[in-house]
Amino acid sequence: MRCLHVYSGNLFGGVERVLITLAGERANTRALDHDIALAFDGDLAGRLRAAGITPHILGPVHARNPLTIARARRALARIIAATAPDALICHGAWAHLLLGSTASRAGIPLVWWVHGAFNAAHWLDRFAASRPADLVICNSAFTRSTVTGHVGSTPVRVIFNPVSVAEVSGRQREHRRRQMGVRPGEKVVMQAGRMEPSKGHEILLRALARLRDRTDWVLWEVGAPQRPREVRYLNTLRRLAADLGLADRVHFVGRRDDVTELIAAADVYAQANIAPEGFGLTLVEAMLSGVPVVTSALGAAQELVDDTCGILVPPGDISVLTTVIGRLLDDERARRHLGSGGPSRGYIVANPAARLHDLAIAVEDLMRGRRVA
Repeated sequence: MRCLHVYSGNLFGGVERVLITLAGERANTRALDHDIALAFDGDLAGRLRAAGITPHILGPVHARNPLTIARARRALARIIAATAPDALICHGAWAHLLLGSTASRAGIPLVWWVHGAFNAAHWLDRFAASRPADLVICNSAFTRSTVTGHVGSTPVRVIFNPVSVAEVSGRQREHRRRQMGVRPGEKVVMQAGRMEPSKGHEILLRALARLRDRTDWVLWEVGAPQRPREVRYLNTLRRLAADLGLADRVHFVGRRDDVTELIAAADVYAQANIAPEGFGLTLVEAMLSGVPVVTSALGAAQELVDDTCGILVPPGDISVLTTVIGRLLDDERARRHLGSGGPSRGYIVANPAARLHDLAIAVEDLMRGRRVA
């Protein structure tokens, strides 16, 4: 079977990394072949080419410009005619709303893959839900709970995101720490992701400020702003770090192509979310890398992180977060214990072969149902 995945491709985050995993795992998922179409030829397109998939480029699409939408739909229809996919999978509300109708016109099943909490108050999610799909895939039970009731009788399946990380040796880890200027005896707390307030950067900074008298830790904040509001937010975080007396302890690392290697070089992965996430890809990457996870008891994190690999804290509770991080910085044995449980837990929830097998079964069932009908 062949699936054609459709996405915008103009930013870079969790969805983009899922698509890269699909590209990298093609050899291990013979039951399902993946093709990808993007509106924008940007960072994601380049990384997909490096992973072995040449994406189809539809051309820039802007929701307020009907001509760009019509042009992209025509381009997508030509790709469908040329490649004959068995199903069209639209990732996110934007792709589903603007480009999903091409599937019905071509007579193939339409799948809407929802990667985050459904927000009925937002026009994009609301209008996307009004476009019929043959199947909705949610990346967690939490995401499904937000979608249920908005997609009518459309069947909904939960498939955790596939996550894969390269193994990092102890020697590579120490080399990366030296590159980053980590001193002997210093512990690294790390967070990686989009520069968005919901990720809880401010909460983490305020918690670490209570540990500023200690000289044995640094924080790596990995991620670069991609939109003007994210630039403003990053500037706010820089000022806050300075105001809290942490300017020399907090390193805003920016955009990196070696995020998983940096995670493996850290001692604690901390993400103090103040809003629930649909999945939490970097949490799983930390687990697979053998790094203990500290995150908020919100959203899908409660499905992914258990007491074998991490600690869930009340969202927004700076005191508890400070205590938990401080205890892990003090206790190497605790760090090793939680770190050692991460790979097996990460494998259970996000093993790429298993999750892509789930996807193949979902598409097979969908096609079987259409044939019976």
